[in-house]
Amino acid sequence: ITKQEIEDAISAALKIDQGVSLLIELMNQFGLRIREAITSPKSFSMWVKALEKGSDYIDLIFGSKGGRPRRTRIFNKDEAIDFIKRCIKYVDSNGGWLVNRETREQALEFAYYTARKIGLTGEISPHSFRYAFTHRQFEHYLNLGFEEDVALAFLAEDLGHGNGRTTWVRRVNLK
Repeated sequence: ITKQEIEDAISAALKIDQGVSLLIELMNQFGLRIREAITSPKSFSMWVKALEKGSDYIDLIFGSKGGRPRRTRIFNKDEAIDFIKRCIKYVDSNGGWLVNRETREQALEFAYYTARKIGLTGEISPHSFRYAFTHRQFEHYLNLGFEEDVALAFLAEDLGHGNGRTTWVRRVNLK
């Protein structure tokens, strides 16, 4: 997915629902799965505090796949803090939710419905934003001078796969 396609998807979603637009941005910025992004408001204040205190990571505790918490390295903290604060402001005005539905499953259904409505199907799907994050994150690690195998191990951790899943990350997330 290109930068322009990402911007177009965020803009198209915004015309339908601001929460879904923010959801797409969360997946793109932090490599979240859609379910993780829906549950992420519980973590926003914790993420801001950690980054403002100098941490290079956000901890994904709520809604992570398999209930396994993970840490994701943040390379542009100021941008991340500003974005998370924008999400907090929206969530505070929206009853505590990004996608205001009675249940998490209904929120997920609406997010997928909106994604389909704006054309996020097939090759460019909601999961494409996680892949875009993966490519950017991998480039950051390489630009810092890490060897490819080490960069892949860090990346696997960022994505919640564990550092032993480098082959998987290379074959699936970096394809």
